[in-house]
Amino acid sequence: MAADSNTGDPSFEDELETLILTAFARGDAIEGQWDIEVPVSSAPDWSITVEKRLSEADSPHESTFLDD
Repeated sequence: MAADSNTGDPSFEDELETLILTAFARGDAIEGQWDIEVPVSSAPDWSITVEKRLSEADSPHESTFLDD
């Protein structure tokens, strides 16, 4: 994982990736939707959705090309 090039600190994306990979390794359920309501009126609330997708290498389907 690459650190944020401006600060040397992990970026939000790096930290999120670590969180998801750690949860996956523990066998936790990862897919879902969460709403986070912040108790401060001047801060926004957040909605987070995590969905699994298969990588090309993990696809159960083989690609086929059709001839013209």
